[in-house]
Amino acid sequence: MKQLNAIKDRIQELLAEVESLENAISRDPLTGLYRREVFLDRLQLLTQTRPDVCLMVLDIDFFKRINDSLGHAGGDEVLKAVAAKLLQNEGILAGRFGGEEFLVATAGALPFAQRFAEKLRTSISELTGALHCTVSIGVAQMKGGESLDELFARADKALYVAKHEGRNQTQIAA
Repeated sequence: MKQLNAIKDRIQELLAEVESLENAISRDPLTGLYRREVFLDRLQLLTQTRPDVCLMVLDIDFFKRINDSLGHAGGDEVLKAVAAKLLQNEGILAGRFGGEEFLVATAGALPFAQRFAEKLRTSISELTGALHCTVSIGVAQMKGGESLDELFARADKALYVAKHEGRNQTQIAA
């Protein structure tokens, strides 16, 4: 019986190690969000099971200024704070696209995604002190027969409109 318990304990240790390795491979080490490739794989799976997927592309406004004033360590803290706001939400898929750009996917109609994006934008703008920042967000809902590249291009274009129109806002793709 003692030997059986030792084997069970070792199996639990190995499972914990596997889980840790899976996280190291699939998660961005700074933010804890999914890496771009993992996010896109999971998004692909989501679009195969849900017809109502919306994609959001978020970009921290004037991030270069943040890095210039706080240094890269301060910029990293802002990235982590924004990621923490994303991670607070259940039922979404969130990833780091790169730099100061993030991706969020939701299942639900476009009005739901728009409200969620605005809630997220407001929540991030309420970060205080050195962590204060704003984000611009582009939102697009998947259209029938559309590829992920096309969906991303539409959400990214909406993000560009948000930035061009003054930042700290959400724009919906046509």
